Amino acid sequence: MKLKEIEEKLSLADKLSKKDILSLKTFCHPDLYEDNDKLKDRAKVLFQKIIDLEENINNPLIIKTKRKDFKVLQKYHEDGISDTFIVESNKKYLLKLSKGKQFNLYLKNEKEVLKKLYPDDEKQETFKKYMPNLVEDFVLDGKVALVYKYCRGYIPLSKKNKEYENKIPLKHIAWIYRRLYSILGYIHSKQYIYGSINPDSIWIHGKNHGVILWDFGFCHSEPHTYKSLPLNCKQYYPPEIIFSKEAGTNADLFSSAILFEELVKNLPDGFYSFMKALKLCKEFRPSDTWWIYDEFSQCLERYFGKPTYAGEL
Repeated sequence: MKLKEIEEKLSLADKLSKKDILSLKTFCHPDLYEDNDKLKDRAKVLFQKIIDLEENINNPLIIKTKRKDFKVLQKYHEDGISDTFIVESNKKYLLKLSKGKQFNLYLKNEKEVLKKLYPDDEKQETFKKYMPNLVEDFVLDGKVALVYKYCRGYIPLSKKNKEYENKIPLKHIAWIYRRLYSILGYIHSKQYIYGSINPDSIWIHGKNHGVILWDFGFCHSEPHTYKSLPLNCKQYYPPEIIFSKEAGTNADLFSSAILFEELVKNLPDGFYSFMKALKLCKEFRPSDTWWIYDEFSQCLERYFGKPTYAGEL
């Protein structure tokens, strides 16, 4: 079994039996890779993850709230301000926990923003699938915790990109982006800046190219002047945000272009020109996201033809 296969199995750790975990430990032991330092280091990281998973299965952590008792199954994702766990209480949920009290304000903001943005009428019903569904919130050891419905099949774009060794095919990225511009169009129509376009905040579904925006801690009504940013994500932000100047919704469009160019090397001319326009200075950058959605859809059709299933990612 190759290390890449082990990584893929660990990404679905909640489905692994004790027998499966024992098998992974056997194939992943660092001593098997003595002749290759790079593979040995990679095996060490995976082996520790398996040890942690095994410990969690044997001695599960139980989080008690006023409404439910949540059994922690595994740590699923982490970013600069929070950790996300798969938890269980009759059924599975995703629990997002602040990394420390200093980050609580972002999760509190996320809770309030989602209340205002979550679609509440039939015309906007379609946008629910792009947003996490909050079911409970509480404070654990001074840290804010948000519990969401389980997003089956979704993983952070950063993880999927790592699986593909930073070479996800353009056809997949393009269809993901079409959905990204759709949800941004909705958020911007409410006069909100999403404020967190990066590979950790965009979660994708490999089969249907679905998109969920996972982090709303930096989402604010426009105009807004940002005083702080997600850790290790400054490269995705436009100058007006970096230099703490007033920003509008088209800041998200700049960020989307930077990420697109990071994901897709050697852009075809049509996509290159499109993304170049989104990186103009604030005053000349497009600001109508629904127009961007339509233009990107046309660019997509010119390059790949009429919409068809792009295959599983």
